[in-house]
Amino acid sequence: MLFKKIKKLSVAEEIQNRYKIVLDNQGIAIIEPGSFREKTEICERTLACYLILQLVFDIVSEKDYLHSRNIILEIIRDNGLEQHLTKLEKRLLYGNYQMEDVLNIVDHIEVFYGLLWIIGLIDTDNMITIDQPCNIKLAINSINDYSNIKKLVKRSKIRSKKEIIEMHDLFAQIHTIDYKDTNIIKQVVDNRLIALKWILTQEKLELISV
Repeated sequence: MLFKKIKKLSVAEEIQNRYKIVLDNQGIAIIEPGSFREKTEICERTLACYLILQLVFDIVSEKDYLHSRNIILEIIRDNGLEQHLTKLEKRLLYGNYQMEDVLNIVDHIEVFYGLLWIIGLIDTDNMITIDQPCNIKLAINSINDYSNIKKLVKRSKIRSKKEIIEMHDLFAQIHTIDYKDTNIIKQVVDNRLIALKWILTQEKLELISV
């Protein structure tokens, strides 16, 4: 019996089929990656993001803030991650925050999800699932055993520059479409795009916008 070989869809084709949108196969102009960030720096930012989100979850769950803060602050210092924190994250960590700050940082879960894809801890199918918020359980479990930066760097496998640039290009295109006739969540797209932009620039994460 002869079996017909099924052609694997490209990421762009998969997105177009799934969400019934049209993307330009030629792509659009993107940021030139003058200095692609190093693996260690990417992993450090990912781990810092994870730890801050853990503190956010504890605050929202009304757990003991000082107890949670002290544990997380110790891990951050032990791993040399303070330099990767945004001003908003530092306010949260040092007790100078408002509840509005907590709610703003909750959005960072999608940035974190994008970073997890970049370091190879979640697959492309999850990355391009943009009609629902990220799978928080998957995100946390993917990194839960690597709260030491050396372990995370060893475990991670950064995706190729070509793959990251192509994903950035696709998300940048999706960002420009009219969302009203789709089930795509704009906030999901925009925050994952921020993660992709950060890899391709030397700007601080908090200064990047879409």
